[in-house]
Amino acid sequence: MVATQFYVMLTSTVVNITLPVMGEDLGLAPTLLPQVVGAYVLATAALLLPAGRAADRFGRRRLLLIGLAVSTFASCLVAVAGDATTLIAARAFQGAGIALVQAALLALFLLRAPEGERAKPLSLWGMATLAGGGVGVLFSGLLTEVAGWRYVFFAIAVFAALLAPLCAVTAPSDEVTGGRVPRRDLVSLVVLASGLVLLAFGTAEAGRWGMSRLQALIPAGMGLALLVLLIALERGRSNPLIPLRIFASASVRAAQVGVAVLGMAATGMFFLLPLYQQRVLGDSPGTAALWQVPLTVASSMGSVFAARLGRRLGSRTALALGQTVLAVGLLWMGRLKGERSFADEALLPSLLIGGGLGVALVHMVKAATAGADQQNAGVASGLTTTVKKCGGVFGLTALGSLAAAVTGTADPGLPHVRALQEGYAAGFTLLGALVAATVLLIPLAPLLGRIASRRSHRSTAVDSAPPRTGP
Repeated sequence: MVATQFYVMLTSTVVNITLPVMGEDLGLAPTLLPQVVGAYVLATAALLLPAGRAADRFGRRRLLLIGLAVSTFASCLVAVAGDATTLIAARAFQGAGIALVQAALLALFLLRAPEGERAKPLSLWGMATLAGGGVGVLFSGLLTEVAGWRYVFFAIAVFAALLAPLCAVTAPSDEVTGGRVPRRDLVSLVVLASGLVLLAFGTAEAGRWGMSRLQALIPAGMGLALLVLLIALERGRSNPLIPLRIFASASVRAAQVGVAVLGMAATGMFFLLPLYQQRVLGDSPGTAALWQVPLTVASSMGSVFAARLGRRLGSRTALALGQTVLAVGLLWMGRLKGERSFADEALLPSLLIGGGLGVALVHMVKAATAGADQQNAGVASGLTTTVKKCGGVFGLTALGSLAAAVTGTADPGLPHVRALQEGYAAGFTLLGALVAATVLLIPLAPLLGRIASRRSHRSTAVDSAPPRTGP
C-alpha cells in the first residue's frame, strides 16, 4: 500500500519537468500545454466521487486493481503519443485510472491497522506521499535528460504492472455491499462529472479563442447549468449523495473558495516553474529537477510543522501566515528578470512558496472539512479534494492563456526569451494576487455570515409580522 501511494504521487508529478520537452518534441502550441496537465487533473477530480461510491459497493481491492491496469495502459499510450490530441486523451485516461486507485487506496491501507493504532500507518502514508512527489520531479528530470521523456512514462507503466500482482496478494479483502446503485445517486454522479468536464472544456476553449467565441461559451454555460441542477437535485433529498449541510457554516464555504485558490496556486506554480527554468533560464531537465528538490523539501516541512504551528498560534493565524508567505513568494517570482541563475534569483522565493503552501494547505483543508460529522467526513474530504483539483484545472487554463497573451503582445524588439519571461512573470503575479486576496477570507467569514443571518432574520420577521390595522 505504501508503494502504491508512492506510485500515485510519482504519476502526478512526472509531467512537471517533462512538459517543456514534450511540447517541443510534439510541436505543441503554448495554449495546449496547460491542457496536458489539466486533462489529467480534471479526469481525476471528476471521477473521485463516483469511484468512491463504486469502491464501497463493489470492493476496494477490485477497484484498486482495475485502476492500476487502466493507468498502466494509459501510461503506455502517453509514451507513444505522436500528436497533441492523442497525448491529451491519454493523459485524461491516465487520470481516470489514478482516480480509481485513489478512491480505494486509503481505505484499504487503514484496514491493515486496528482502530486505535492508525497513527503509525498514517505517518507511513504521509511519508510515501511526500517522497513520491519529490522523487517524481527528480526522477523525471534526470531520465528525460538521459533517455528522453517517453521513457519516463514507460518506466511508471512498468512500476504499475509490478505493483498490480503484489496488491492482488497483499491488499486486505473488504466487505462488498453489492446491489445496484440508487438511480438518483447515479444521476447526481453523472451530472457532477458532466458539469465539471463541460465547464473545464469551455474555460480551456475560451483561453484559446477568447470569450467572444460562441464555441467556448456554450460548453461553459452548460457546465454551470449542470452544477446548478446538481445543487437542486441534492437539496430536496433526505439522504443526498452530497450532503449540502456540511457547507452550512460561512467559514466552511469560505474555506472551500480558499481551497480552490490554493489548488490554482499549487498546480499553476508547478506548471509555470519548469517552463521558466528551461525556456528562460536555459536549464536542462535534470538541472531544473534538482533545483525543485529544495522547494519540495520546504513544502514537506511546512506540512509536517503545520499542526505544531497551529497549536502555538491558532489555526486561523497559522493559515493566514502560510497564505502570506505563499503570496510573497509568488509575487517575488513575478518580479524576477530571468537574467541570473536559479540559485541567485529564484531559490529563496521558491522556498517561501513551498513552505507557505505546505502550512496553508493543511489548515485550509482543516477549515473546509470542519462542518462534516463522522458520517460525512469521507464525502467532505472527497469534495474538498475535487474542489482543489478543479481549482487547479481552471487556474491552469487562465495562467496558460495569460502567459501566452502577454508573450504574444510583448514589444516586438524584445528577444523571444524576454517575451516568455514577461508571460511567466504575469502568471506568477496573478497567482500571488489571488492568494493575497484570500488571506482575510477565513477571518472575515464568521462576521459576514452573521451579517447575512441578521438580514435574513429581519426579512423573515418583517414578512411574518401581522398587518397593521387602523387606530
